[in-house]
Amino acid sequence: HELRDAIAHDRLALRYAARHSLDSGERVAVHAYLRWPHPARGEVSAAEFLPIAESTGIAAALSRWALTRFLRDIPALRTAAAHRLRFSFSALKSHLATGALRSDLEALLASNTVAPGDFELRISERVLAGLADPAATLRPLVELGVTIIVDEFGRGFTSLPRLARLPIGALQLDRRLALSASADPVARRAAGAALAIAHALGVVPMSAGIDDEAQRHLFMSLGCAEGLGDAFGAISVSGAEGQSPGRRNAR
Repeated sequence: HELRDAIAHDRLALRYAARHSLDSGERVAVHAYLRWPHPARGEVSAAEFLPIAESTGIAAALSRWALTRFLRDIPALRTAAAHRLRFSFSALKSHLATGALRSDLEALLASNTVAPGDFELRISERVLAGLADPAATLRPLVELGVTIIVDEFGRGFTSLPRLARLPIGALQLDRRLALSASADPVARRAAGAALAIAHALGVVPMSAGIDDEAQRHLFMSLGCAEGLGDAFGAISVSGAEGQSPGRRNAR
Protein backbone atom coordinates (compact mmCIF):
# COMPACT_ATOMS: atom_id res chain seq x y z
CA HIS A 1 0.00 0.00 0.00
CA GLU A 2 2.84 2.41 0.89
CA LEU A 3 4.66 1.63 -2.35
CA ARG A 4 1.53 2.19 -4.42
CA ASP A 5 1.07 5.52 -2.62
CA ALA A 6 4.71 6.48 -3.27
CA ILE A 7 4.26 5.86 -6.99
CA ALA A 8 1.03 7.84 -7.12
CA HIS A 9 2.48 10.82 -5.24
CA ASP A 10 5.94 10.91 -6.86
CA ARG A 11 7.76 9.98 -3.66
CA LEU A 12 10.34 7.73 -5.28
CA ALA A 13 13.70 8.77 -6.70
CA LEU A 14 16.42 7.64 -9.07
CA ARG A 15 20.11 7.23 -8.32
CA TYR A 16 22.53 7.60 -11.22
CA ALA A 17 25.83 5.82 -11.81
CA ALA A 18 28.24 6.22 -14.70
CA ARG A 19 29.67 3.45 -16.85
CA HIS A 20 33.16 4.06 -18.21
CA SER A 21 35.55 2.68 -20.77
CA LEU A 22 38.07 0.75 -18.69
CA ASP A 23 40.83 1.58 -21.14
CA SER A 24 40.40 5.34 -21.57
CA GLY A 25 38.39 6.14 -18.43
CA GLU A 26 35.88 8.03 -20.56
CA ARG A 27 32.28 8.08 -19.36
CA VAL A 28 30.17 6.23 -21.93
CA ALA A 29 26.78 5.71 -20.28
CA VAL A 30 24.58 6.62 -17.32
CA HIS A 31 22.64 3.93 -15.45
CA ALA A 32 19.43 4.66 -13.57
CA TYR A 33 18.65 2.84 -10.31
CA LEU A 34 15.38 3.05 -8.39
CA ARG A 35 15.39 4.47 -4.85
CA TRP A 36 12.67 4.65 -2.23
CA PRO A 37 13.49 7.30 0.41
CA HIS A 38 10.69 6.42 2.83
CA PRO A 39 9.70 9.25 5.23
CA ALA A 40 9.44 6.91 8.24
CA ARG A 41 11.49 3.82 7.33
CA GLY A 42 14.43 5.65 5.77
CA GLU A 43 16.03 4.30 2.59
CA VAL A 44 14.19 1.12 1.59
CA SER A 45 16.41 -1.29 -0.32
CA ALA A 46 15.51 -2.10 -3.94
CA ALA A 47 16.10 -5.75 -3.04
CA GLU A 48 13.18 -5.37 -0.60
CA PHE A 49 10.65 -3.35 -2.56
CA LEU A 50 11.10 -4.69 -6.10
CA PRO A 51 9.90 -8.24 -5.20
CA ILE A 52 6.93 -6.64 -3.43
CA ALA A 53 6.11 -4.70 -6.58
CA GLU A 54 6.30 -7.85 -8.71
CA SER A 55 4.20 -9.97 -6.34
CA THR A 56 1.46 -7.34 -5.90
CA GLY A 57 1.01 -6.44 -9.55
CA ILE A 58 2.31 -2.86 -9.36
CA ALA A 59 5.71 -3.47 -10.96
CA ALA A 60 4.58 -2.11 -14.33
CA ALA A 61 3.40 1.12 -12.70
CA LEU A 62 6.70 1.37 -10.80
CA SER A 63 8.73 0.75 -13.95
CA ARG A 64 6.64 3.28 -15.89
CA TRP A 65 7.24 5.90 -13.19
CA ALA A 66 10.99 5.27 -13.31
CA LEU A 67 11.11 5.38 -17.09
CA THR A 68 9.22 8.68 -17.21
CA ARG A 69 11.45 10.22 -14.53
CA PHE A 70 14.60 9.03 -16.29
CA LEU A 71 13.54 10.60 -19.57
CA ARG A 72 12.80 13.83 -17.70
CA ASP A 73 16.29 13.87 -16.16
CA ILE A 74 18.23 13.03 -19.32
CA PRO A 75 18.69 16.65 -20.51
CA ALA A 76 20.39 17.56 -17.21
CA LEU A 77 22.50 14.39 -17.30
CA ARG A 78 23.52 15.13 -20.87
CA THR A 79 24.45 18.75 -20.09
CA ALA A 80 27.03 17.58 -17.53
CA ALA A 81 28.88 15.48 -20.14
CA ALA A 82 31.39 16.72 -22.67
CA HIS A 83 30.43 14.12 -25.27
CA ARG A 84 27.64 11.82 -26.38
CA LEU A 85 26.30 9.43 -23.73
CA ARG A 86 24.09 6.36 -23.71
CA PHE A 87 21.32 6.05 -21.11
CA SER A 88 20.65 2.70 -19.45
CA PHE A 89 17.37 1.64 -17.83
CA SER A 90 16.61 -1.59 -15.93
CA ALA A 91 13.39 -3.22 -17.12
CA LEU A 92 11.16 -5.00 -14.60
CA LYS A 93 9.73 -8.39 -15.56
CA SER A 94 6.03 -7.47 -15.40
CA HIS A 95 6.51 -4.38 -17.54
CA LEU A 96 8.51 -6.41 -20.05
CA ALA A 97 6.46 -9.60 -20.23
CA THR A 98 3.10 -7.91 -20.87
CA GLY A 99 4.41 -5.94 -23.85
CA ALA A 100 3.49 -2.66 -22.15
CA LEU A 101 7.15 -1.61 -21.99
CA ARG A 102 7.36 -1.36 -25.77
CA SER A 103 4.35 0.93 -26.09
CA ASP A 104 5.46 3.08 -23.14
CA LEU A 105 8.97 3.34 -24.48
CA GLU A 106 7.75 4.16 -27.98
CA ALA A 107 5.61 7.02 -26.64
CA LEU A 108 8.45 8.41 -24.53
CA LEU A 109 11.02 8.17 -27.31
CA ALA A 110 8.65 10.13 -29.55
CA SER A 111 9.39 13.14 -27.33
CA ASN A 112 12.89 13.23 -28.89
CA THR A 113 14.49 13.59 -25.45
CA VAL A 114 16.89 10.80 -26.39
CA ALA A 115 17.62 9.05 -29.67
CA PRO A 116 16.68 5.34 -29.64
CA GLY A 117 20.30 4.48 -30.50
CA ASP A 118 21.44 6.15 -27.27
CA PHE A 119 19.00 4.23 -25.06
CA GLU A 120 19.72 0.87 -23.42
CA LEU A 121 17.44 -1.60 -21.68
CA ARG A 122 19.09 -3.76 -19.03
CA ILE A 123 17.33 -7.06 -18.45
CA SER A 124 18.67 -9.45 -15.83
CA GLU A 125 19.68 -12.94 -16.84
CA ARG A 126 17.18 -14.29 -14.31
CA VAL A 127 14.30 -12.34 -15.90
CA LEU A 128 15.26 -13.49 -19.39
CA ALA A 129 15.34 -17.10 -18.24
CA GLY A 130 11.83 -16.72 -16.87
CA LEU A 131 10.32 -15.53 -20.17
CA ALA A 132 8.47 -18.10 -22.25
CA ASP A 133 9.93 -16.75 -25.50
CA PRO A 134 12.64 -14.18 -24.76
CA ALA A 135 13.53 -13.62 -28.43
CA ALA A 136 9.93 -12.75 -29.27
CA THR A 137 9.76 -10.42 -26.27
CA LEU A 138 12.99 -8.60 -27.12
CA ARG A 139 12.55 -8.29 -30.87
CA PRO A 140 9.89 -5.51 -30.79
CA LEU A 141 12.11 -3.51 -28.41
CA VAL A 142 15.14 -3.86 -30.65
CA GLU A 143 12.99 -2.73 -33.58
CA LEU A 144 12.59 0.60 -31.78
CA GLY A 145 16.36 1.03 -32.07
CA VAL A 146 17.30 0.50 -28.41
CA THR A 147 20.14 -1.79 -27.25
CA ILE A 148 19.45 -4.77 -25.00
CA ILE A 149 21.97 -5.53 -22.24
CA VAL A 150 21.82 -8.83 -20.35
CA ASP A 151 22.41 -7.68 -16.77
CA GLU A 152 23.66 -9.66 -13.74
CA PHE A 153 25.21 -12.16 -16.15
CA GLY A 154 27.05 -15.15 -14.73
CA ARG A 155 24.50 -16.59 -12.35
CA GLY A 156 23.83 -19.50 -14.70
CA PHE A 157 20.14 -19.00 -15.45
CA THR A 158 20.43 -18.93 -19.26
CA SER A 159 21.57 -21.70 -21.58
CA LEU A 160 24.26 -20.58 -24.02
CA PRO A 161 22.45 -21.75 -27.21
CA ARG A 162 19.39 -19.77 -26.13
CA LEU A 163 21.49 -16.73 -25.30
CA ALA A 164 23.22 -16.84 -28.69
CA ARG A 165 19.87 -16.48 -30.44
CA LEU A 166 18.83 -13.32 -28.59
CA PRO A 167 19.10 -9.84 -30.20
CA ILE A 168 21.40 -8.42 -27.51
CA GLY A 169 24.18 -5.83 -27.65
CA ALA A 170 26.08 -6.44 -24.40
CA LEU A 171 26.58 -8.70 -21.41
CA GLN A 172 27.13 -7.08 -18.01
CA LEU A 173 28.80 -9.33 -15.46
CA ASP A 174 27.08 -9.90 -12.13
CA ARG A 175 28.44 -7.57 -9.43
CA ARG A 176 28.93 -10.30 -6.84
CA LEU A 177 30.96 -12.43 -9.24
CA ALA A 178 33.05 -9.39 -10.21
CA LEU A 179 33.84 -8.53 -6.59
CA SER A 180 34.76 -12.15 -5.78
CA ALA A 181 37.16 -12.30 -8.73
CA SER A 182 39.76 -10.11 -7.05
CA ALA A 183 40.39 -12.61 -4.23
CA ASP A 184 39.06 -15.96 -5.48
CA PRO A 185 40.90 -17.68 -8.40
CA VAL A 186 37.85 -19.79 -9.19
CA ALA A 187 35.61 -16.71 -9.39
CA ARG A 188 38.29 -15.03 -11.52
CA ARG A 189 38.24 -17.89 -14.02
CA ALA A 190 34.44 -17.83 -14.05
CA ALA A 191 34.44 -14.07 -14.69
CA GLY A 192 36.95 -14.51 -17.50
CA ALA A 193 34.82 -17.26 -19.04
CA ALA A 194 31.68 -15.08 -18.85
CA LEU A 195 33.49 -12.19 -20.55
CA ALA A 196 34.82 -14.59 -23.19
CA ILE A 197 31.21 -15.53 -23.98
CA ALA A 198 30.50 -11.87 -24.73
CA HIS A 199 33.46 -11.76 -27.11
CA ALA A 200 32.33 -15.00 -28.78
CA LEU A 201 28.84 -13.58 -29.31
CA GLY A 202 30.25 -10.33 -30.72
CA VAL A 203 28.66 -8.15 -28.02
CA VAL A 204 30.19 -5.63 -25.61
CA PRO A 205 31.67 -7.22 -22.44
CA MET A 206 31.04 -5.07 -19.37
CA SER A 207 30.90 -5.45 -15.61
CA ALA A 208 29.56 -3.90 -12.44
CA GLY A 209 31.71 -3.87 -9.32
CA ILE A 210 34.73 -1.95 -10.65
CA ASP A 211 35.38 -0.35 -7.29
CA ASP A 212 39.11 0.47 -7.40
CA GLU A 213 42.08 0.67 -9.76
CA ALA A 214 43.17 -2.89 -9.02
CA GLN A 215 39.74 -4.16 -10.02
CA ARG A 216 39.81 -2.00 -13.13
CA HIS A 217 43.15 -3.41 -14.29
CA LEU A 218 42.10 -6.97 -13.43
CA PHE A 219 39.01 -6.72 -15.59
CA MET A 220 40.87 -5.10 -18.43
CA SER A 221 43.21 -8.14 -18.38
CA LEU A 222 40.14 -10.43 -18.50
CA GLY A 223 38.86 -8.70 -21.65
CA CYS A 224 36.23 -6.41 -20.12
CA ALA A 225 35.61 -3.23 -22.14
CA GLU A 226 33.36 -1.14 -19.89
CA GLY A 227 32.49 -1.00 -16.21
CA LEU A 228 30.80 0.88 -13.42
CA GLY A 229 31.47 1.12 -9.71
CA ASP A 230 33.20 3.14 -7.01
CA ALA A 231 36.44 3.49 -9.01
CA PHE A 232 34.79 6.20 -11.08
CA GLY A 233 33.16 8.25 -8.32
CA ALA A 234 29.67 9.71 -8.23
CA ILE A 235 27.55 11.65 -10.69
CA SER A 236 26.52 15.09 -9.52
CA VAL A 237 24.27 16.90 -11.96
CA SER A 238 22.20 20.02 -11.36
CA GLY A 239 18.57 19.07 -11.75
CA ALA A 240 19.18 15.33 -11.54
CA GLU A 241 19.96 13.55 -8.30
CA GLY A 242 22.84 11.16 -8.77
CA GLN A 243 25.16 8.91 -6.82
CA SER A 244 27.26 5.91 -7.59
CA PRO A 245 25.47 2.78 -6.35
CA GLY A 246 28.74 1.47 -4.99
CA ARG A 247 28.53 -1.36 -2.46
CA ARG A 248 25.03 -0.42 -1.33
CA ASN A 249 23.25 -1.24 -4.58
CA ALA A 250 22.42 -4.92 -5.03
CA ARG A 251 21.28 -4.34 -8.59
